[in-house]
Amino acid sequence: KTLPRTEGIHSRGGERIKDFKELVEGDVEDEALVSRKRKAPASKADGAASKEKRAKTGGAMDVATMRAKAEEGKLSSYTIAQLTAFLQSVDQKAAKKKGDLIQQIQDYFAV
Repeated sequence: KTLPRTEGIHSRGGERIKDFKELVEGDVEDEALVSRKRKAPASKADGAASKEKRAKTGGAMDVATMRAKAEEGKLSSYTIAQLTAFLQSVDQKAAKKKGDLIQQIQDYFAV
């Protein structure tokens, strides 16, 4: 969200705003015209618990499911992390590119 520049608004029209509020509400405190800064979000250094990004593997991939997907030609629907996890689970060294991973799995199943 974009927040308004309250300091600039109050420096240009602060007295007019104060006069208007006095007419509408009665006495106005000067504190209402002072801009308030937002608190900075807690950083990791402050000890705030945060979840680290982790690759989504979608759970354990069994050989039968992966074989069916390979035969259907639908291995491209999996993520690189999922394909890599499967190849590692069957003791194969995984490539880095998605196309190469798909080819490795197809070669593994001789599809």
